[in-house]
Amino acid sequence: MSRAWKKLQQKKNRDKRGKDTQNRDLKRLIEQKSKELLEKQEVLIQSSKMAALGEMIGSIAHQWKQPINTISLIVDKIDDLIDDYKIEGKLKKELLEVEKGVQKQIDFMVETMNEFRDFFRPSKLDEELNVEEMIDDVIELVDVQFKEEEIDIRFDKRCECKSRGSVNEFKQVILNILSNSKDVFLQREIKDRYITISTTKDRMSCIIEIEDSGGGIDERLLPLKLFKNYVTTKGENGTGLGLYISEMIIKENLKGNISAKNSNNGSIFTIQIPQSGQLIS
Repeated sequence: MSRAWKKLQQKKNRDKRGKDTQNRDLKRLIEQKSKELLEKQEVLIQSSKMAALGEMIGSIAHQWKQPINTISLIVDKIDDLIDDYKIEGKLKKELLEVEKGVQKQIDFMVETMNEFRDFFRPSKLDEELNVEEMIDDVIELVDVQFKEEEIDIRFDKRCECKSRGSVNEFKQVILNILSNSKDVFLQREIKDRYITISTTKDRMSCIIEIEDSGGGIDERLLPLKLFKNYVTTKGENGTGLGLYISEMIIKENLKGNISAKNSNNGSIFTIQIPQSGQLIS
């Protein structure tokens, strides 16, 4: 076999290996892009569901407005009945207490419906965030349900911190973390159920820490895997999208960072977002 022939064969082999490598790289690239596309599609579907839920709640609020107003007017007639029939003493006191109690429940229904409608309504991507006010809004939203499950939320307000971004997206992140803690309490049948939220700030950023007494996160998921798509600790009851979307909101939309670690009794989520006019490096 001549030297020229050997060189030709070697060149063919090199070309073949090069093409095989290119094909493998192309295949990996296609798989990676397909995965990214599917992940973005899942997020869009989830966002669409949130928007649809907001529209549905808005529609319900509109439909309920008239009957609630009618009930309120009927309750107001108790005063007229008291005057017309000159009711005095203990009966008058009891009727006024009934009127006050019913009106209080009506106000609660209206306020709760408005809170849910505003929470799921799309908001601007660049608006001022008063961090402590936003957290207060989420706590108020879940207050009744959490009290029914004997979950104590403690909010330690250490500073007034302002950032910029979407109000509802920031609230969604806080709600996701609180809801995850609630689910852990119920799933593990934890007796002493508490969540502690604290806010601090440094020169550049607002820092929010959310700690619970739920027993902690599987160490195999820490520090990064917990925020990956389709990773869930809830089995069939979880979608694996909540923390993935939360990280996307904090990192991409609010230009901050989010992390998780275990404490003595549970887990701690730490969120850092830039103060107004600052950028986290």
